[in-house]
Amino acid sequence: MNSQHRLFGEFNFTHRRSINIQAPAPFTAHSADSLNVILQNSDLTLSDIAALDLLFAASRALFLPAANPFNPTGEDVGLLYRPVAAGPRTEEQTVNTFRVVTGLEGSMTPNWEYETAVFYARNHVLGENRNAILRSDLQALLMGVIEGADGNPLFLNPFGDNSQEVLDLLSQTVATRNTTVDQGVSGEISGSLFSMPAGEVGFAFGGEYREMSLVAENSIDRNRGEIVGTGSASDTRGEREVSALYAETVIPLLEGLELQAALRWEDYSDFGTTTNPKIGLKWQPIDSFIMRASWGESFRAPSLFELFNGSVTSFNSVEDPLRCPDGPGGENFPTTTDIDCGNGQFRVENGGNPLLEPETAEAYNFGFVWNPDFLDGLEMAVDFWRFEQQGVIDNFPLSILIQLNDPTAIIRGAPTPEDIAAGAPGAIAFINNSFVNAGEQETQGVDFDISYSFNTDVGSFRTQMLGTWVDTFELTTPGLVDGEIVQQTFEGVGNTALDTRPEWRLRGGVTWASGNHSVNGFANWRDAVQSDDDLVFPGLDPIPYEIPSFLTVDLQYTYDMSQSTTIAVGCINCLDRDPPFNNEDTEGFLLDSDDPRGARVYGRLIVRF
Repeated sequence: MNSQHRLFGEFNFTHRRSINIQAPAPFTAHSADSLNVILQNSDLTLSDIAALDLLFAASRALFLPAANPFNPTGEDVGLLYRPVAAGPRTEEQTVNTFRVVTGLEGSMTPNWEYETAVFYARNHVLGENRNAILRSDLQALLMGVIEGADGNPLFLNPFGDNSQEVLDLLSQTVATRNTTVDQGVSGEISGSLFSMPAGEVGFAFGGEYREMSLVAENSIDRNRGEIVGTGSASDTRGEREVSALYAETVIPLLEGLELQAALRWEDYSDFGTTTNPKIGLKWQPIDSFIMRASWGESFRAPSLFELFNGSVTSFNSVEDPLRCPDGPGGENFPTTTDIDCGNGQFRVENGGNPLLEPETAEAYNFGFVWNPDFLDGLEMAVDFWRFEQQGVIDNFPLSILIQLNDPTAIIRGAPTPEDIAAGAPGAIAFINNSFVNAGEQETQGVDFDISYSFNTDVGSFRTQMLGTWVDTFELTTPGLVDGEIVQQTFEGVGNTALDTRPEWRLRGGVTWASGNHSVNGFANWRDAVQSDDDLVFPGLDPIPYEIPSFLTVDLQYTYDMSQSTTIAVGCINCLDRDPPFNNEDTEGFLLDSDDPRGARVYGRLIVRF
């Protein structure tokens, strides 16, 4: 606009499409008289299936009637069956993200500046699940109540081949939609309040108002819980308004020593108000060395997704430590079956929790920056950090959730007379793994960034090594032990007990620049982690499993066409490395640490106005 005032804008749009292919949905059926059919290619025993009775009964009744011509027993029976002929479950997900920011910034006086902005962001996710099977269609085909093109009843054969007409009626496509919107306004003024002997006292004051909303919509069949292998999910919506004010100041106490202080006040329409301070010190005894330290408090309200996201069902293998202390049919609990010992699948319900409370935390940081005079171009930054969080919002890893044995999460059936005689609890019917305030979490470690730059006749070079070492990551949470609530602590460094926390992460590389050209290459490495789930094979003791370290390489070439235009091309994971196998997650890799997408090539055009 002019030298004192500038109008700015930013626009981003992202389109992403992904496909997730899984085995056909397993379904269970239950009859009051018997549960004794062993399906083709199944290695389950009668006692295994009997132990599943409570799990099956928890689902809506499905049965193979005696009238079905493919029923070899002549009576109504229950089934454990995976319809391979219907094809794999295929979820196609399309994500469109739109964000726009516009505002005005400039100078009010020689010592004061301002910035205002209006922003709007929208994220829309469409999930189309193909080859979904509806309970009502399944039962109708088992009972033969649907007529075929020739006028004869159509029967599903769970033991062999089926006609294409039957398979077409069995499979459906169902959709889910999730839309989030974040919009608001913000403003800030900053400048110098007055002068002190050691320098100017800086001050900033600002505020923000935001409106957020979430809408999750499912098909009617999903609402009713009609999709086999998937729990019911109601349409949900949530919204929130947040107002915030903050102030920051920098006070030069002495030559080379300054105090930094900040205060933030927030008002949530659903969680009330909170005020959080931060204090820091910066000391620069010589030009080449800076020491810094800070302490602060923080507050995080549960996200709308964590509060209101609809239920999502999965089927997971997990070992029940209360029923399987020494293997299937072991000496202590002879009623134990393979499924209790991890050789089977439990139904797990994941979703939002509207009863969540906010997280609070204290953060500590201490470090230094050093540019030694004896070696020009060398820069070192090292920071020790520690976070102490209360009311941490998370999904428990299943291995921990089952150890806690919270009766609101581990839903068990009544123990059989044989269980009672052996002193074993009832078998797990299903697991509720919604978001919870997990407890207190402490973590500490060190970040470092070391670089060295130098010039040559062929251009300038910069080498850099960044890394994080995690010393501690502990979660303390109440659990049920021998009928009493006690505090249990879980350590999550170098293992997958609390998501994935490798002890070491490193990123190192070299950048070359000459004129308008530059090239950089970086290697990314994470340490190996110990799986929290041992490998289990029939007849063998559990085998501890380590997920190996993972290394990828990225490259990029950049050309500055002019002062306002830059183009860049590059590749991510240029060596096309596959992530190491992870025996815990259904996806087969460390979902929260590794990227399975292989080599990816990209191009960028940046134009500055």
